[in-house]
Amino acid sequence: MERNKIAPLDQITYFISLAVGILIKGPIILIFTVLPILIHSFIKKKNLLKPLFSPLAFLIFLLISVPWFILITIESNGLFWYESVGHDLLKKVGSGQESHGFPPGYYLLTTFILFWPGSVFIFPAIKSLLNKFKRKSEASDSFLFLVLIIFIPYFIYEIIPTKLPHYIFPTYFPLSVIISKYIIEYGINESIRKRYLPLIFLYPLLVIVLISFVIFEYSETDLNFFLIIFFLSSIFIIFWKRIIKCLRNFLITAALFQLSFYLTLIFFVKDRIDSLWIASNVNSIIDMNFSKYDLIYNFGFNEPSLVFLTSHKSKKINPHDLNAGNVKNKNILFIITDELSDSFNDGKLKGFKRIDEFSGFNYSKGKKVKFNIFDNIEND
Repeated sequence: MERNKIAPLDQITYFISLAVGILIKGPIILIFTVLPILIHSFIKKKNLLKPLFSPLAFLIFLLISVPWFILITIESNGLFWYESVGHDLLKKVGSGQESHGFPPGYYLLTTFILFWPGSVFIFPAIKSLLNKFKRKSEASDSFLFLVLIIFIPYFIYEIIPTKLPHYIFPTYFPLSVIISKYIIEYGINESIRKRYLPLIFLYPLLVIVLISFVIFEYSETDLNFFLIIFFLSSIFIIFWKRIIKCLRNFLITAALFQLSFYLTLIFFVKDRIDSLWIASNVNSIIDMNFSKYDLIYNFGFNEPSLVFLTSHKSKKINPHDLNAGNVKNKNILFIITDELSDSFNDGKLKGFKRIDEFSGFNYSKGKKVKFNIFDNIEND
C-alpha cells in the first residue's frame, strides 16, 4: 500500500482475486476490497487505485467474471437479476429478511463469540491501536487500511436490517492481523491476564449450552452425550492455571477445544438433528426417485442450500405454472410446502395425488415446516 508502484504480477493477482470473489459472492465483495481503498485514498488525498490498475489485469478480470453473468442471464431469462437484486438484495437493505432482522450492534456481539479465541484480545488491541493513531508517527498507512477494511463493512452491515453472522466474516482476517501484531509487540502482561483472559470461558460455555439445547430439543440424551459434555467442560477447568500463566498454553487449549467441538458436531450432533437439514432431506428424496420420474419439481422452500444441492436434478416452479404441456405423457414428482399445496389438494391439477409427507425445522425462519410430496403416476 505504501509503494508508489505495484508489480504487474501483483496487479494481475489482485484483479483475478477480485473476479473470483465476485463469482463466489457477487458484487458485494467490493465492500471489503474496493471501497476501503477509495476511502483510504480520500483520507490520504492520494489515488491508491491508480497503481493497482492496468489494462491487462482489468481485461483478465472481465474475461473471468463477465461470461458467468451473461450465461446466467440467458439461462434464467433474466430471472436471476430479479431474484438476486430486486427480491433478495433490496429486501435485505429495506427490511429484515425472514427472521434475520436484528438491531445495530449484532455483528459486534457475534464477533466476540465467533472470533474466539482472538476476541479475548480485541479490547487491548483496539486500545493500543487508538493510542498509535494519537501518535500519528506510529500509525502507518497499512494499519489505517486494515482499520478501514474492518470498520467500513461493519458500519454498512450494522445499518442494514437483515443480519447473518457470516456476512462480516471477511473482516476477521484484518482483525486477526491487528491482534497478532499487538500480541507480538506487547505480549500478554499480568494486567491483561486478569482483566481479559476470563473471557476465554464465554465461547466454551455457549458451545456447551448450545449442544445441550440442540440435543434436548431435537434428539435424545444418552451416555455419549454426557461424556462429551463432561470432556468439553473439563478442558479449561483442568488447564486453567496453566492458561493464565502462558499465552502458548492458552492457544493450545483453545485449539484442543475447537477441534473437540468440530468433531462433536460432525460425528455426534449432525446425525441427531436430521429435522434441521431440510435441503439435504429434500435432496435425498430426489435421489431416491430420480430414475423413476421424467421431471422433478420443488416449490416453497427457498434456501440457497437447496438450489446448490438440487439445481441439476430438480427445478423450482410454481404449481400454477404447470400446464397440459408440462404434464402430458410425463411422470412428475412434486415436492412442495404444505401451505402452498392448494393447487394439488383442491384438484385443480388433475392426475396428481399425495404419496408422502415429511416435516422439518427451518432454522432460517425459526419455525416448523411441513412438506407434501405429489406425483401423477397412475396406480396399477
